Amino acid sequence: MNDPFVSGERMYKTGDFVKWLPDGNIEYLGRMDQQIKFHGYRIETQEIEARLLDIEAIREAAVLLVTQNESTYLCAYYSADRQLSYNELRANLSEVLPVYMIPTSFMKMDAIPLTPNGKIDRKALPEPIGREIKTTSDYISTSRTEQTVMTEIQELLNLSNIYPDRNFFELGGDSIKALILINRLHGSGILLETKDIIYSNSISDIVSSVKHADMSFVQSQFSGIVKKTPAMEWLMARGLPYINQRHQSVFLQLQVPIEGSELKRILLEIIRHHQLFRIRLDDDTGDFYLDNSQPPLEPEIDLITLSDYGLAELSKIMEEARVRSTSSLVLDRGNVVQACMFAGEDGQIAHLMLSAHRLVMDLDSWGILSKDLSTMLRLHLNGEAARLAAPRSIDLQPANGNQGSGKRTYDSLGIDANELLEANHAYHTRTAELLIIALVLTMHERLSPLAFGVEIDLGERGGSVTEDEVSGIGCLAPIYPAVFQVHSTDLHDQIKEVKEQIRGVLKDGQSLGGLQERLEQFEEPNRRLVGFRYGGDLDAIFENDIFTLMRFEEGFENSHPRFLDFRFVFRHRTLQLDVHYNPAELADFAVNEWVEVLVRNMKKIILHCAMKKTSEFTPSDFKMMKISQSDLDLLFE
Repeated sequence: MNDPFVSGERMYKTGDFVKWLPDGNIEYLGRMDQQIKFHGYRIETQEIEARLLDIEAIREAAVLLVTQNESTYLCAYYSADRQLSYNELRANLSEVLPVYMIPTSFMKMDAIPLTPNGKIDRKALPEPIGREIKTTSDYISTSRTEQTVMTEIQELLNLSNIYPDRNFFELGGDSIKALILINRLHGSGILLETKDIIYSNSISDIVSSVKHADMSFVQSQFSGIVKKTPAMEWLMARGLPYINQRHQSVFLQLQVPIEGSELKRILLEIIRHHQLFRIRLDDDTGDFYLDNSQPPLEPEIDLITLSDYGLAELSKIMEEARVRSTSSLVLDRGNVVQACMFAGEDGQIAHLMLSAHRLVMDLDSWGILSKDLSTMLRLHLNGEAARLAAPRSIDLQPANGNQGSGKRTYDSLGIDANELLEANHAYHTRTAELLIIALVLTMHERLSPLAFGVEIDLGERGGSVTEDEVSGIGCLAPIYPAVFQVHSTDLHDQIKEVKEQIRGVLKDGQSLGGLQERLEQFEEPNRRLVGFRYGGDLDAIFENDIFTLMRFEEGFENSHPRFLDFRFVFRHRTLQLDVHYNPAELADFAVNEWVEVLVRNMKKIILHCAMKKTSEFTPSDFKMMKISQSDLDLLFE
């Protein structure tokens, strides 16, 4: 809307109902409409009600956000000429609404209560009837796949035991939990799509929709030189001299009691389980090779008793342990993973640090390792024998040097996860894409065009990984070299322009040919190299009832060849940033200036997206057809 206070400016109408207090403060009273915020999305409940009324036989409809038994979900109330089944209602709504807007519960009424003015009396709507959960202690799964699916559902919905003929949503699932379930099962090699759960009548139907879920094979015992991933090809082609300085570390706080000897046994079992921990670098040939006839080099797992130190020394002690561990990660010796345990006063392990070489771990690998560790600890606590699903075999092959590195950490950039998530709707982007767009605009603003190249590391495997590799540990996430051009001066066009370039880069980077072509464009003399890494939501990867994440560290211990390196993650729903830089080129205050411009561009993009009334598409949103941006604009006029 037009700004009534500043001529020519625009304001965003929030729809909030507030009261201006005498002291100048504003008291929030609620919404002027029926908009709610649910799982990070702003939802108009009237839109859901309208879609319900489109269903034949439904006369009236109302939707509320309900909190019951510590669970918050959407409940739909309706009156109808006939009884409608739960699955019929969900199937109808799934055709016209996104998954996060589909109610979890449906309640049929004789009539929807109205106020004297004829409006829906939402306060008079009854509390949803609690769903009776039929459980059993004697049901035995008929297959390993069914057992895995049912176990994940039980854990996700906090149920003891269930029948496979029960409906996921009637058991307490919702659209967001369906997405979480798909993600968890993916780590076990069980592949499902959202529609497989939404359209299912029972858990048995979900199991029957599983693809590539046979985990009964034996891990390959191949020995010899392993095939290079695109990421490894890229690093070798760059001739980077700091291979042994690339590493990642994670600090976990254990929520369950365990002796050091037991935790060490579990860690060693996990390390032996994954064949990539047997990889070594041949210094003479530059090849990576596996020797499955020999066990992996077992790390010396240190044990530090925290009661020997004061609380103020805790952070220092942990950092010293991290430096010791990462400095011992040497590929030609087969040292690719290290660990350190920290015991409390009672002798039980309170904290755990894991460090691994970056060239055998990507973000998905940490997810697999986290899942393995929580599974093993949970089984240990229940007195059960440890069982880990056999990982897929992975094909794999990189160089060494020294220089000095600086680092600045920004624990809060003042950007909430929900703000970025909502901003994606405007141009059908992903969060990482919006961050790259902000970075490109920042570099373009402070450096001359074509004076910089960006190494994009999304930490995830995406389409570059085959289904057979989905559950294996390894450096399978591609690194994408890119040179961006920004022709427009209008933010609306800049976002669409850079978005299309990003997707072209990601598509080309999944093939070695495309990677080499971009490498030639990338390596121009005097071009400043900038690194971009997006680690996603670390809490979602590492947090569970067994342990919680304390810190995730990634870095170059003694070298840094790039001009600037930006590493984004979400912690506690807040965007955080680590900036690595060469102190020979940049002072601390100069790094702060870069970050200030970057954050300003991020907030400008978020505000621009929030003010858009309609979303816009670009050609890359339509993978199955070739269409120009101008034709798209005409189509959606």
